[in-house]
Amino acid sequence: MRILCYNLYWKVFSDNGGDIYNRCMRNSENICMKNIKSIILEVGKEPNETYPNYDFMAFQEVAVKKIYQIDFPKRFIGNYNVECSYIGNNAISVFYKKKFNLIKKIHGNLTKTNDSRPFLILVFKENIIFITIHSPHYNFNRVLLKVFRELYKIPEYWNIKYNLILCGDFNHTPDLNYINKIEKVRKFYNKPTYYTCCREKKNEKYFDKSDNIFTTSGDALEYKTLSNPEKYNINNIPLMSDHLPIYCKVTF
Repeated sequence: MRILCYNLYWKVFSDNGGDIYNRCMRNSENICMKNIKSIILEVGKEPNETYPNYDFMAFQEVAVKKIYQIDFPKRFIGNYNVECSYIGNNAISVFYKKKFNLIKKIHGNLTKTNDSRPFLILVFKENIIFITIHSPHYNFNRVLLKVFRELYKIPEYWNIKYNLILCGDFNHTPDLNYINKIEKVRKFYNKPTYYTCCREKKNEKYFDKSDNIFTTSGDALEYKTLSNPEKYNINNIPLMSDHLPIYCKVTF
């Protein structure tokens, strides 16, 4: 099972993005979108592959129609169905291999304010429950508990045969012990490891372990982010998302 999780900075994709969008545009081409495409096609690719064979890709902040504007090769993106949740001006989406059969979708807002923060739960016939979130910057444990209370309502959740994937932009370093405290049936693995947030200006550093993938299938066979994000910098200015992606490979 191979999973990609990536916050795609909305300012890169929108002409309302101000200076961030303007610096991405060079000779009528959005270099940041071009680099994001390269990153997605690079980070999970194995030596014998033309394109990475992700089972799931979870994206935050950007609407699906914007993601399709990245213009992926059809032999890559054509292998996926997609489900999404739009809350206010925020969006999350999950691209999943067509071999998986979706049987249930639950989605909603993690907050009661104008700061829209969606979550999305997808239940698949293949004994998988996929959860992705875009957390607010506060009430972290309360937000996670809200998601799990939605999970508790799903009969498949209580079936021990089901494996869970929990991923997204948590907007803090999530507490794995707390996650396992509110998980009633299984145990989540994969400790927060990489600083992935948030670099958008010259000389800034990634300072937070915000982006994570947790699964209930045991320790990851592979868990990583970009090995060389500087590849996508010009004059030390990043031309990409303000987040780094996380890639996870596990045995299901």
